[in-house]
Amino acid sequence: MIETVRSKQLWAICTRFNLLPNDPRIKELNPFQCVWIIANMNEESKRQKQALDGDKETYTIDPENFDMGAFQALEGLAHNGRTS
Repeated sequence: MIETVRSKQLWAICTRFNLLPNDPRIKELNPFQCVWIIANMNEESKRQKQALDGDKETYTIDPENFDMGAFQALEGLAHNGRTS
């Protein structure tokens, strides 16, 4: 197993979305998209822990960081079975 940051990111994404590393959607992800997915997975995990601890959940949307065109390779990932 190769212990690079990219390898760890791709493994986490493959595991989360129940995909194999040779899936074209995984191969098309650029480093920015991987970091974006991992950051959101980490944030989701943090919010789930806070909910378990009884903290109220709040969301902040930053429209400047939302670019649909930059995430075309992600289309369908969440609809491929496992989403959590």
